[in-house]
Amino acid sequence: MKVAEQAASYGIEDLSSHPLPLTESLNVNALAAVFRHTTNSYKPLFFLALLNKLNTHSDKTIFTLDALAIEMTVLAWYPLNYFHLSFGKQDQVGNIIARLNAPMMKYSITHPSFQQELNRFIQQQQEAIRLTDLVKYVPYRFLSPFFHHALKGISDSKKNKTIIHLANQGFDNHIAPYRFIEHDKKQAIQITPSWENYLRTNFKIIYSWALWEWSRYLQKRNPNAPAILNKITPPTTRQSLTPQTTLWKDAIKAGMPIHCIYTGESLATKPFALDHFLPWSFVCHNQSWNLTPVTTRVNSKKSNDLPPKESIGLLAEQQHALILLTSNLYPATKWQRLMASHMNDLHLDERDLLSKTKVHQAYQDTLKPLLALARQAGFEAMTEII
Repeated sequence: MKVAEQAASYGIEDLSSHPLPLTESLNVNALAAVFRHTTNSYKPLFFLALLNKLNTHSDKTIFTLDALAIEMTVLAWYPLNYFHLSFGKQDQVGNIIARLNAPMMKYSITHPSFQQELNRFIQQQQEAIRLTDLVKYVPYRFLSPFFHHALKGISDSKKNKTIIHLANQGFDNHIAPYRFIEHDKKQAIQITPSWENYLRTNFKIIYSWALWEWSRYLQKRNPNAPAILNKITPPTTRQSLTPQTTLWKDAIKAGMPIHCIYTGESLATKPFALDHFLPWSFVCHNQSWNLTPVTTRVNSKKSNDLPPKESIGLLAEQQHALILLTSNLYPATKWQRLMASHMNDLHLDERDLLSKTKVHQAYQDTLKPLLALARQAGFEAMTEII
């Protein structure tokens, strides 16, 4: 069957509708169809877990289902627990992660060892969290598009066994990406040699496509969540706040009285930290309009909690004072560059920035709905800090 005919049989009318490199020797269009009717998170998590394993084990082609389930859980932990995204009302991955007893970890989330520690917690609690529920169906149903015609008329209860038989039977002919075997007395999959070569050769393209499909799934279930693409993989680094800190230090040197908006403490002669008014794990950016100087104690205690909506006015007051002072302190081009995020994200033009009334209104209009969305997403309100 020609590639175009093959694509049409899987409901792919336009070969440009997916970015995967085509080859006549492998059924790439079946791979492109695996996410066409995705109703839960299992398929994208399973495929990303498999790709991660291939990428970190250059000499391995056999992976146990337990190992893949652990990797799936690690991948799911970040968007669920750290970024507070929803996987959908019917999705059960959240229940598995909710059973995980992970006490306060000794590494920050951006530390290279954090993921290893999370992996260890999951591995130690496999039975308690019912980890195998993750791979009860997905390793088999993931291959359904490769046996599209053979599975017609097969009852749902018989599909897993049928897919195992078809995948194992077609292993030498490279029909599907993997077959099912027993390895070290555990259920496992073995990657087909030709598919291994295809996946490794085109890894960046395929991985980017899988991440895109995963982000599309999450965006549909979190339509109001900002920066979804930044919330689907572990955050390994956080951008430096040095430029923003310098801005506030310059303001202090120029005589601007600065106080912590949460406690009222003067910061003129104290070390300070910059707090993300809306938590970084919600907005995933370091834009100056969302930053406020606080004492280091407050910064540590507030963490990813939400401030009271009454603080919006205090933030707006402080930001407007900063805007006015820096408009006279810096050359026009530098000031415009520094204030670009204020204008873009708060929907203000340059003249509006100088108006106290318009800045206050912009902060109320922008932050109130975002705080409400963050609360709905599961972010907690901060407790008494003083």
